[in-house]
Amino acid sequence: MQWAQDYWFAEDKWNHLTGSFLGTWFFYMLNVFVFQVKPFKTAWIFAVIYTFLIGIIIEIIQKIMKEDDPSWRDVVANTIGIALAVLTILWG
Repeated sequence: MQWAQDYWFAEDKWNHLTGSFLGTWFFYMLNVFVFQVKPFKTAWIFAVIYTFLIGIIIEIIQKIMKEDDPSWRDVVANTIGIALAVLTILWG
C-alpha cells in the first residue's frame, strides 16, 4: 500500500475503529467480571492501555513482516474507537 492509497474513509480504517471499540469493551468486561478489577476507573484505564498497545504492536508487526505499510491513520482510527468505547462505558 502506498501513502496515497491510505484514505481516511477506507474500509481498513473502519475495521481499525470497530476492532478497537470492541477490543476495549472486551478488555473492560474481562477486567470487571473475570479479574474483578476495582475501582471502576482502573478497569477501563487498563482496557484502554491493552487495546492501544495491541494496535501499536500490530502496526510494528506490519512493518517487520512487510505485509502492509504501517499507518498513523490506523493509529488515529484505533484511538477514535477506544474513545468511543470509553464514552459508551462511562455513559452506558
